[in-house]
Amino acid sequence: MQARRILLVDGDKAARAQLAAHLRGQGGREVLEAEGADEAFDLYQEHRPDVIVSDVFLSQGSGLDLCARVAATGPTPVVLMSDVLRTREQQRQARERYGARAYFIKPADFQALTREVDRLVSGRAPRPRFDLRPQVLTLPQEAVMEGEFGPFVYPLLLMALFRAKETGVLSMERQYMTRTIYFVQGVPVFIASASRQENLGRLLVEKGRITEEDYVNATRLMQEKKIRQGEALVELGILDNQELYAALQEQAREKLVQGFGWEEGHYSFSRTQTFLSNITLLELDPHAAVAEGVRRFYPLDKLGDAFEAVQTAYPQSNENFVRYFDRLRLTEEEARIASFSGMDAIRDLAALPNVDIKTLLRTVTILLLCDMVTLRSDPWQGESAVPSIKGGVEEAQPPTPEDEAIREVILENYLRVSSFNYFQVLGVKSDASEDLIRKQYEKLSRKYHPDNYKQVNLGPLASKLEEIYLKIELAYRTLTSSQGRAEYEAFLKKSEQLVLGNLSASLGAEMEFCRGRDLLEAGDYEAAADALRMAVEQNPLEAEYRTLFGVSLFRLDPRRAMEARSHINRALSIDPNNALALAEIGRIYAYEGKYPLARKHLEAALRVRPSDESIQQDLARVEELEKGAAP
Repeated sequence: MQARRILLVDGDKAARAQLAAHLRGQGGREVLEAEGADEAFDLYQEHRPDVIVSDVFLSQGSGLDLCARVAATGPTPVVLMSDVLRTREQQRQARERYGARAYFIKPADFQALTREVDRLVSGRAPRPRFDLRPQVLTLPQEAVMEGEFGPFVYPLLLMALFRAKETGVLSMERQYMTRTIYFVQGVPVFIASASRQENLGRLLVEKGRITEEDYVNATRLMQEKKIRQGEALVELGILDNQELYAALQEQAREKLVQGFGWEEGHYSFSRTQTFLSNITLLELDPHAAVAEGVRRFYPLDKLGDAFEAVQTAYPQSNENFVRYFDRLRLTEEEARIASFSGMDAIRDLAALPNVDIKTLLRTVTILLLCDMVTLRSDPWQGESAVPSIKGGVEEAQPPTPEDEAIREVILENYLRVSSFNYFQVLGVKSDASEDLIRKQYEKLSRKYHPDNYKQVNLGPLASKLEEIYLKIELAYRTLTSSQGRAEYEAFLKKSEQLVLGNLSASLGAEMEFCRGRDLLEAGDYEAAADALRMAVEQNPLEAEYRTLFGVSLFRLDPRRAMEARSHINRALSIDPNNALALAEIGRIYAYEGKYPLARKHLEAALRVRPSDESIQQDLARVEELEKGAAP
């Protein structure tokens, strides 16, 4: 029988020992034991058991929170036990809300529980091991339309949609998180997510472009006028239109790259064009995203595993190499080794003294995912297989002051039109006649037709002018069709109800969070806890809200450390890479004298934010304390 590793978590030492003895006695099982949720999660991360069996009520949190944290980070099944939660509804919630795979009422039938453990272990299909052979690098059509995330699936999906020039919406879901990516002709043009840390204002604060006060003022104006964050920043004079557009592009690029961290969850793609009337189109380069995503999310051990099957292959640059090379923004070292001749095997290239193995594997991975390199089974016998890269790009004529003025007008109109519905685009009311709609269309069509600007150096704004004209065309076609107009009006009515309701709740929670954060910094911990509790109640799936709520409880009364850690652990189940949550729970462990746990969490926080000086300082202090506490 194949050895099975089981993690058993129960605060009742006697009951845990009895069940552990039974499981070990069945043969072929290794049983790890933990008393509390935090200890269990650490053991899970270190040993990756085949299955976890846990009581619901634990010290250091709960079995429900442990279950959610495990579900957010891997496929390991969790079996829950409880002598309190006994109803069908409670058991259903344990499965649906927290991801439990099975549920037993204590005292559990040992034989039945053992059979369930064996079933879960044997029935859990092993995750496919990704390799870089050419036949694996292309997703079949059915996998493009819908599937499960796993290693390297996200970049393959991006490139498959790019090659097929698909227009539509990619919906991504995993534990507590959703993301939506909009594509036009295979190019990502907009990304929506509910994560606070990915919203425009937080990105600008993180980059030092705006202050916290600017952010709070913009959020308040959003709440008052029911407008977008970018519009609020422009109205307050914090950004101009060009700065706003640049910030929106940077925000969208970051969201696109963050998708490389999704190796669990479900996705589906729908072919549609309806979103074109409701978003600001931002051209994002999937090739550049692949290069950045591989650098940031694929460490050497993952790349090494992927190359096991192709060590003897001969990489050769293909016709796409020249076409997409400039988009990758390769580092100097990556660019130096990027032109593969097809004459040297990967293992031979890795043995060269001037080649860094990580850079080599990273570069080959980027080029393979972007379909810029072919893997040959035999060395190339021709004269030269390396495409040439042009030494430079001919510089365009610089824009005149008149060109710059026209660019500013087009950008301003583009940003305004991007947030307009079809009636607003044409400048008519919802009860406008078809004749008036036609007249407005003819007027705007003449004004924004790209042919009228052939003598103007529009630079990158040329594509924005085309998008304005496209939206005018779409508005006209939709509103002059009786069926199309009726469907569009129904869509607007439904969207307005949903957006205003969600916006009000979201902004209300954000204002309470900002107020609670300020009170926390001012040392008014009781008032801070009240405000942050309200933020959590209004938006329970925002990791940062839960983290600071836990911090406020701990600072209000350090005896509430367990309750505080429970909230922060829930934040980590929502977002396992949240640096704030990792650092704060590490600081609480340090206060409790649990230095190894404190160090592990602070090290994890530092991996996410390597330049954060406060985390560096806290980690150094904990390491000193840990040395002093050693026997």
